[in-house]
Parts: sequence; C-alpha cells; structure tokens
Amino acid sequence: IEPSAASEITDTDINNERRLELEIEMLDIIHSGESTVDVTGNGYEAFNQGGSNEGKTVEGFSGTYGDHPANTGKKLTEMTIKDILANQDSGYNTKLYPFTKEGTEKWHKSGGIHAAGRYQFTRVGLREALERSNLKETDLFNEENQDKLAMILLTQIGSSQWTSMAGNEKLEELLKKYKSIK
Repeated sequence: IEPSAASEITDTDINNERRLELEIEMLDIIHSGESTVDVTGNGYEAFNQGGSNEGKTVEGFSGTYGDHPANTGKKLTEMTIKDILANQDSGYNTKLYPFTKEGTEKWHKSGGIHAAGRYQFTRVGLREALERSNLKETDLFNEENQDKLAMILLTQIGSSQWTSMAGNEKLEELLKKYKSIK
C-alpha cells in the first residue's frame, strides 16, 4: 500500500516546525527577563507602572494586572489592544495626572499601565508592533496576539526592544537561526 501524498512530510513542514520551536524558545527567553512577576497568567497578565534605574527599580505596582486594587477581576488578555493603548496613554494626560508626585501617585492608584503583557509592551513598542502587523486595535490583547506582536518586534527590530535582553547571546543566536530558515 502506497502512503497518500497527504501523509508525506515535506521540507516546508520540517522548516515550519523548526521555526515554531525557535519562536517558543525565543519568546520564553524574553518572558524570563520581562514578566515572571505574573505567575498565574504565564506572564500574559503582567504589567508595571514604570521604573527607574533602567527598569531595575519598580515605580508603582508590578505584578498581575488583576491583583492591582483598581483592576480587581480584570484581565489584560480580555482587553482590546485599543484598551491597553488608551490606558497607557492616560499616563500622559497631564490635566488628569500632572507630572508631579501627586499626579503620578494618582495615576498609579488608577491602575495605569506603563508596560503590559508577557513581553512588557510599552505604548511606543505596542504601536510599532501593531503598525507592522495585520492586527487591528479592536483585536484582543490575548496570548496569541501578544506572541505575534513580540515576534514582529524581535524579527523586524531586534532584541533591543527589551532592556532585559541586552547582551543576551542565546537569544541572538536563536534569532539568527530563525532568520536563516526559509
């Protein structure tokens, strides 16, 4: 009995599988440096309200989105990309949140987002990835879309998008392999 043509494994299938394996490995590396504070959502529910000292010092809250008092019961993965961006942009509304100690504290108490999700997208990075993708602002900021957006930033701009990835030779090696697969 001859195997059917549908059951044959092609070079394309092998390359697609290898690319997927590399994507998972690269995304896990970025997650390990960006969003391990969210243990319940595998990083997809992580957010922070800013930092100093090149991101090493937390300003405001850093953790699982729904654990912040203003966000109880809410999930980033159930919000649209537009919702995330609007929240991030709110921190620059100086009429509501002046750039003073009091204004910053008020924004922190409101549950404001500086960086969101497994790959800690800032408003600039999220807009850049969205612009380069086939996603729309009305799409959910779910696990699949966070992964897509991170891969766009990684493959098109590079690991410099993430402060925690500076000098990560393993990530650079995997990215080089990934780009070499046709």
